[in-house]
Amino acid sequence: MYCVCWYANKVGVLRLLMHSSDHILEIENNRRAEDLRVKVNLLKSYAKEIRDETKEQNRFLDTVQYAADSAGSMLGRTVGRIIGIPDGRQNNRKLLCLTILTFFVVFVIYTTVRHLPV
Repeated sequence: MYCVCWYANKVGVLRLLMHSSDHILEIENNRRAEDLRVKVNLLKSYAKEIRDETKEQNRFLDTVQYAADSAGSMLGRTVGRIIGIPDGRQNNRKLLCLTILTFFVVFVIYTTVRHLPV
């Protein structure tokens, strides 16, 4: 009888220890699950910040690209006009003479006004 009681007592203690161990493992699992949930939420917030920053940078790059395209288009038209200058030689000669005459008249007026007594 003593042996059976001792065995029954030992089995009860083992069951109690197993129940206690299961409870401890459950608590540890819950703690780790909570830590994991916090880390996942942190990673989600980082991902949202990266997404928002990426969208903002893409908008900025689109603006820069549009400005560069506009400048390139304007530069292309200007180069086309410069290349087209030799085609209209007669008009360019008149324009050149008019420009030289204008500078000469402005120079004469400037030197005359400069030498006038105050």
